[in-house]
Amino acid sequence: MNVLVDTLRVSCSGFSDGSASLTISGGTAPYNEDWGINNPLALNAGTYNFTVTDSNNCQYQGQAVITEPDPISVNEFITNVSCFGLSDGVVLLQINGGTAPYNYFWWDSVSGFNTNTQDLTNLNSGNYYCFIVDSLLDTLGCGVEPILAVITEPQELIVNSIFSDVSCFNLNDGSIDLTVSGGIPPYSVSW
Repeated sequence: MNVLVDTLRVSCSGFSDGSASLTISGGTAPYNEDWGINNPLALNAGTYNFTVTDSNNCQYQGQAVITEPDPISVNEFITNVSCFGLSDGVVLLQINGGTAPYNYFWWDSVSGFNTNTQDLTNLNSGNYYCFIVDSLLDTLGCGVEPILAVITEPQELIVNSIFSDVSCFNLNDGSIDLTVSGGIPPYSVSW
């Protein structure tokens, strides 16, 4: 008796939708497939033993190996806004696992921003959410919990000054005292 095992891997890591089917030739039909307690149409990743028995009680024992893709993992690389009020924040994503290509669904909860690109540039400060799915399934794909990318910006640069005029003509005793806050220290002052 000859048995050809055809397997379909699990669609998403942790799912139970893998399957195995047998093409049997030789021996004497009809054939009986015994998968034990396992349903060959709803398998997790793993190795499954089966026995095929023909009508003459001849047996064939074999195994079906069901695989699955690695879970999707996401690494975020964030560049915050460089100066107060600018829009130069960046989020870069590195995706591993699943089945490429990936689909991206970005949004924020304040401005109504949304896009379907992998990486974001020219961002204001804010919270940006992304749901990522792979391409394996027709509509849903395998995904991860939405990620949150927080883009911050420095506080507004504020300069307060106190002036003291010169006391008399041709003296050099005037002064300017600066108090600087916000921005990103250390500060550099050029006169």
